[in-house]
Amino acid sequence: MTTINTLVSTQDVIDFVEHEADLADTHRVQEWLELWNPDRALYFVPYGDDEEGSLRVALIRDGYGQLCQRIQRLTSGSAHAQNPPSQLCRVMSRITTREGEDGSVVARSKFVCVESRPGRDVLWAGTTLHTVAVRPAGGGLELWRKEVRLVNSQKEIPPLAFLI
Repeated sequence: MTTINTLVSTQDVIDFVEHEADLADTHRVQEWLELWNPDRALYFVPYGDDEEGSLRVALIRDGYGQLCQRIQRLTSGSAHAQNPPSQLCRVMSRITTREGEDGSVVARSKFVCVESRPGRDVLWAGTTLHTVAVRPAGGGLELWRKEVRLVNSQKEIPPLAFLI
């Protein structure tokens, strides 16, 4: 078994990333939220893929508080763009890992996600970067950052309410 650092194996990170995607696809949003470290959470969907840094234009740039609000809207029925919820199927491939900062691990993967809604089917594709680390109290891994680089981010985009 390959280890990235002394605390986590490559397979553990791959399993975590696949589990995170499955929770999102099956709308198990409370479980999905529990994956995050509240003090480090950043969910980022940049507009385009050209620039780096904090001034980058983003479709989504959520910290933990905004993620909690997003989940609350999705579960309250007030997210009308997700009533009924989209049917989702995400296929991930080429998950690679490298050491990150502060003992974290960065997993990079390609994905294709089909979103099906009454009257509309959308094919999303891109690259996801997950930054994960071992929970301080043990008990597995936690998510610090998720960056979704959509191939089709510079086109007219329907509501992204489903995207977590």
